[in-house]
Amino acid sequence: MKITNLKVTTKLFALIVFMMMSYSSVAADLTLDELGSLGQEPVNQSMSCSGQAVSFVRGRDLKPRFTIAGINIPLQNSCYSSMDCVTYRDKPAVLVVDTPACGGNAVPETYLVFDLQTKKQTQLTYQAAKRAKIIK
Repeated sequence: MKITNLKVTTKLFALIVFMMMSYSSVAADLTLDELGSLGQEPVNQSMSCSGQAVSFVRGRDLKPRFTIAGINIPLQNSCYSSMDCVTYRDKPAVLVVDTPACGGNAVPETYLVFDLQTKKQTQLTYQAAKRAKIIK
């Protein structure tokens, strides 16, 4: 009887680990490379937000672009540090953090919020993003 329980426990443990790994592959927070979009290294990060495919792509000689459900949204040549699924004004959205100083402290970060339905972009300052409760 204990051997059967051990087999069930092992299967249950394997199922829990698999579920955790599956969940992390569609996590609601992706870190982009520190130099974001200056072209040093290609970046291609994807995730799912509210059932829609979202990705950030930058090639060595290409301007960065953000894609929501197959619709390309060009971005400025800058550094981008992260991409998160958020709720903004009670609607599902994606937050992309623009770090123009590329990790330095000379220029403040800008918070780009993309509405998943309309694909409309809203640019927020740190204080506005805090008030909107999309950053901690």
